Amino acid sequence: MTNFPSVIHIDDERRSLLEKCGLGYSREIELLVKAAKRGLMTIAYTRSQSEARRMVEAGAEAICINFNLNRAVESGADPSVSLSELAARTSAVARVAQSVNKSTICLLGGGPITKPDELLDICRETGIQGFIGGSSLDRVPLEMSVLEVTSGFKTIHLLREKVDLLERQLQLSGFRHGVIAQSSAMKRILEITRRVAATPRPVLIWGEAGSGKRRIATLVHAFSDRRHAKTALFHCRPGPAMDILGPLFGAERLESGRRQLSLLEASSDGAVVLLHVDQLSRDGQERLADYLETGGFTPLNGVTVMRSNARIIATATVARGAGLETVLCARASRPFYRAGCPIAFATRQA
Repeated sequence: MTNFPSVIHIDDERRSLLEKCGLGYSREIELLVKAAKRGLMTIAYTRSQSEARRMVEAGAEAICINFNLNRAVESGADPSVSLSELAARTSAVARVAQSVNKSTICLLGGGPITKPDELLDICRETGIQGFIGGSSLDRVPLEMSVLEVTSGFKTIHLLREKVDLLERQLQLSGFRHGVIAQSSAMKRILEITRRVAATPRPVLIWGEAGSGKRRIATLVHAFSDRRHAKTALFHCRPGPAMDILGPLFGAERLESGRRQLSLLEASSDGAVVLLHVDQLSRDGQERLADYLETGGFTPLNGVTVMRSNARIIATATVARGAGLETVLCARASRPFYRAGCPIAFATRQA
């Protein structure tokens, strides 16, 4: 049983009128005394040291020290107090209550406390044993939620402007390299291009003939941190190994007696764009797979393993409507599959 709402929450003028009519604090004390005689536990709302003394002397098992209504609520009660002032006033009331009966449970009610850490600090300073939050705790989650949602709505336009700016920057960068992106699909391609460019991993770009794979490959390099180094283009096609694989991997013991330098070595600080990698011979696929896995390769007719840091950006052609599964079943899948699932994405004809 508790005496809430209490006259302690009413301004002094109206409280004095209630006291004169026999509806004051003494009546609340009588209520709790009768409740205690019926075997009910009693919690007495108090505001001052004198009220706490009267309630404990009347036999209240616990007091709830409550100085005002909830934070920011306009009323005739005392304005919200600071946490330091709250601690001082609470400690004074609790000392009086426990001087009468040391077993009295002292609780704090309402006030400016809205966070657990604030209550913990008050408990440490005053020695009170708990908190009756009431409507203050009911209100806090809603207020915080409203604040967060409102803040979210306020920032939406800022995020939208930022996205629009990034999209315009991507479109401008793409336009400089011959990629005109207006549709959502092409904007997505540009965004993927920007993201994969930030990694050093090999890239496989697959799509239909004429869908702009070479331009996207050039754009991957242009967005990367190696953009200041020139890219080396290599057209993969069937033919004699010395004519096709020699320029890419180099060769030893040529007819001239000199060694043929490879594109991988010459482009160690940049990138090698392999066009139509699906047409590379099986031997070429295996050599490329070794390079993607280890960073090393062996020139034709050679035994010494050469090293390179050149990044591989490759393109592969698939039929209209075919997916990545088609590429992975073709010869082009061999080096990229062995390389540990490199980045791969598709282009599409408009």
